[in-house]
Amino acid sequence: MRKNIVAGNWKMNNDLAQTEALITALKNQTTSSNAEVMVAPTFTNLFQAYQALKTSNIEVIAQNMHFAENGAYTGEISASMLKSIGVNTVILGHSERREYFNETDELLAKKTDAALAKGIRVIFCFGEELADRKSGNEETIVGNQIKNALFHLEAAAFQNIVLAYELFGPLVQAKLQAQSKLKICMHLLEKHLPINTETMLPMRFQSFTEVVLSQQMLKKFFLNQT
Repeated sequence: MRKNIVAGNWKMNNDLAQTEALITALKNQTTSSNAEVMVAPTFTNLFQAYQALKTSNIEVIAQNMHFAENGAYTGEISASMLKSIGVNTVILGHSERREYFNETDELLAKKTDAALAKGIRVIFCFGEELADRKSGNEETIVGNQIKNALFHLEAAAFQNIVLAYELFGPLVQAKLQAQSKLKICMHLLEKHLPINTETMLPMRFQSFTEVVLSQQMLKKFFLNQT
C-alpha cells in the first residue's frame, strides 16, 4: 500500500533553539504507519535536525538546492552537500521559489537532474494560481510546468520523484471541500506525464497544502473519511 506523505516545510522560520524544541515535541508524537512524515528546516539547522531525528521515523529534507556541484554560487547549497549530512530528499519548484526568485521550468529541470544524479529524491511542486483557474488556463499552466521541467527524464527516474500539487491560497479550501478537483489534477498528470508504456512504472502523486489541517480534515483529505 502506497503511503501518504505529510511534509512540514518550515520555510525561513525557527532558529536553532526553536528547531530543537519543535523536534523534541515531534519525537514525542505517535505517527501513522500509513504515512511518511518529513520536516524541512532551514539550511542552518539541517544537520542538527538530522542528528536529532536519524533514529526516528521522521525524515529531514531540504527546502531547495542548486544545480551545480560546486563553484562561485554565493549562498547556495549543492546536492553533494545535502548528501554529506544525511539529507536524501529535496523540495524543488515551490511556488515561493518560482515567484520570489524567478525560478523557471528550465532551471528546475537542471536542479532535478542534479538531485537525481546524487540519489536524492525530489518533491517536485507544481500548480496553478487562482487567476489561472479563473481564466481557464490551469491545464496549460500545469501541463507546461511538468513538461518543461520533467519530460526529458526517462520513465525510471520517476521512481524517485514525488509530484506535489501545491494548493495556492483560496484554492486550498476549495480543493479540500471538493475532492473532484484532485481528480482533475490526476487527469492532467495522466495526460501530460511521459509514461513508459512498456514498463508502466508507478507514479507517486501527493498534495502539498499551505494550511494547518485539523485531524478531521486530514482524515477526509488523505483517507476519504468523514
